[in-house]
Parts: sequence; structure tokens; C-alpha cells
Amino acid sequence: MDVYSFGVLLCEMCIQELPDPDRRVLEEQVSRVTDHVFQHLILRCITWEPEARPTMERVINALDPQAHAFVKIRERRLKPDLTS
Repeated sequence: MDVYSFGVLLCEMCIQELPDPDRRVLEEQVSRVTDHVFQHLILRCITWEPEARPTMERVINALDPQAHAFVKIRERRLKPDLTS
């Protein structure tokens, strides 16, 4: 997958809004991403110089801890409360 496109898609998912093709508007949209890990990753993915963008392997490595944290939170929410 193209890393730039992935960054745009990740931004779209975080702010729940379609990306704007205008570069300045896209950067403004990225500033509305509340998770700083995602925001930093998106900015790295959409940088102008393709050689400065992370590889997909690095993107996955950056997202992996986020995914594990999300799964743990979800499991806690779904686990029945046995103290009641």
C-alpha cells in the first residue's frame, strides 16, 4: 500500500471526515486528530518527500502497540462484571 494514501486514510478514520485534496486543508485536518501517536504518524506518512516517509513495516510497528492497547480496553469493556 502507498504510505501517503494510508496516512490520508488514517486521518479520515480519526476525524470521520473525507480528506480534502488541498494540502493546506489536509494539514489542518491532521491537526484535529486527537491521538498524538496517530497524528505524528499521519504527518510522517503525508510528508512531501516520498523518501522521507516511513516504510509500511515501520507504520505497522508504530500501530502495533496502539492495536494491542485497543484490544485490552475492548476486552475490559466486554468482560462481565462478576462483583455485582
